Amino acid sequence: GRGFVLPVLARKVGLVAFDDSPARLRGLVLPALKQGAAVVLVCNSAPEALPDDVEVQPISALQEIVEWADYLAFDVGRENLNQLRELLGKLNQVAAGKAAQALVRTPVPCGGVADCGVCAVNLTSNWRLACKDGPVFNWNEVG
Repeated sequence: GRGFVLPVLARKVGLVAFDDSPARLRGLVLPALKQGAAVVLVCNSAPEALPDDVEVQPISALQEIVEWADYLAFDVGRENLNQLRELLGKLNQVAAGKAAQALVRTPVPCGGVADCGVCAVNLTSNWRLACKDGPVFNWNEVG
């Protein structure tokens, strides 16, 4: 599968744990800080042991962070993907030329063999398998 790709030129990084723990986004924190980016983690749970340079905001601040960031990484369960799409559609920001990716969490019972289709995600163009084509998708495919 594919993981997040932090743009080299990203200087304002928004990490959004839409419906769960921000743990899966933590791998982007140090690379972003090392390239001189400001990092904001948006979540409703209290993350532990983050670097002091990382700002934490609640999900209610999502609009402000979406407007601010030049790169956004979302973590969302497949069952909540439409809710995130609707919210971001109302904000009308992600499509405004920002780099954005979404980790879509879904069961992968085949272990990545791409045989069963259980992990299928409905994207803008067609259905894609999270185990083979994801689980991280570019937002322009998702939104």
